[in-house]
Amino acid sequence: MIIFSMGVRDDFLRLNAYKKMILQVLAAVLVVVFAEVRITSFYGLFGVFELNYLISVPFSVFVIIVITNAFNLIDGIDALATSIGIGFLFVPLFDTLRAFILRISQGKSPLFADRQHIHHFFLDRGWSHTKIALFMSGMSLFFIGLCLVLQGIGSFYLITLLVAVGLILHFTIRILSNTSKLVG
Repeated sequence: MIIFSMGVRDDFLRLNAYKKMILQVLAAVLVVVFAEVRITSFYGLFGVFELNYLISVPFSVFVIIVITNAFNLIDGIDALATSIGIGFLFVPLFDTLRAFILRISQGKSPLFADRQHIHHFFLDRGWSHTKIALFMSGMSLFFIGLCLVLQGIGSFYLITLLVAVGLILHFTIRILSNTSKLVG
């Protein structure tokens, strides 16, 4: 809310960079410290696994500020930030929504832990974590590219197309899951 308010105010009254940075740091600290949304591990990247709290907090604040400013810098080009954001978020949002709908349709709580997520489909087929991460990243890049190329068709048609592609992906996974159960 702080970042949104700052953006609206900046569009009309141009805030100086110093004030924007203070508000961004404040918002990031609130998210990292109070909501505990932070990077806690590098999962072996550069040989680093768990991050100490005193390293995790400032690093997480830094990452949030960098991402916020990256979107702010490209926001000057009409719909570019929105297109990239939609493309970037499509895969995790679609996967979560898909898992929730499947759980509810089976009479379970949408928060019930199971193996409905897309990455479980690939794990069950013997894919490594690295291969799945690369594939899911590739899917995100595909959707970012799709959104950038088709941003001129309008949000309604773009989101409709993304939902259609998502449904094709869902039914492809369902068919492949059922086929492998019959074969296995």
